Amino acid sequence: ILEFYEQNEKKLIDKYLNSGDTVLELGGCIGVISLTINKVIEHSRHLVLEIDPEKYDFLVKNKNLNNVSFHTLNGVLSNKKNLYYEASTNFWGGRLVNFETEIPVKSYTIFQLKEITKMVFNTLVMDIEGGEVEVFQEVNLENFNKLIFEIHFNRKSKNYFKIESKLAQSNFKKIEAYGRVEYWEK
Repeated sequence: ILEFYEQNEKKLIDKYLNSGDTVLELGGCIGVISLTINKVIEHSRHLVLEIDPEKYDFLVKNKNLNNVSFHTLNGVLSNKKNLYYEASTNFWGGRLVNFETEIPVKSYTIFQLKEITKMVFNTLVMDIEGGEVEVFQEVNLENFNKLIFEIHFNRKSKNYFKIESKLAQSNFKKIEAYGRVEYWEK
């Protein structure tokens, strides 16, 4: 099953990432895409964030079992504080919310991630189950020149138009799409 899991992301990663890229990955889940990225780039130039503590534990275990050295943090990329994770009955589900649940989420800004890791990211890879609009609206994209992300809504929706508008304003151009996964670059 893992051979076919996230195959669209894998195609774009293999095609567009290179060993010199420094990747910030949002939504690491259990680490399938993290391992794919880590085969392409220098291992120490990769940070993976995952908000779900249960998935984060699987991510770290998968990282150790495969003897790779990307960096991991249990948290979210956001300037906002007091965020929480709302788990789903489906293991693959769940979402970030701004009302209190049993699972508080640590938020990190791009500046904090640079300070913690000493990395300047040029590539953003994300599969965050519908949170794409918020990330693109909130995050300064000036240092990024490559984006690979999965969209979780219709391309004719208002949300997708918000993403297109923000990326065009930031001088990005859509290069390729496989299914719901897109590659954009400056």
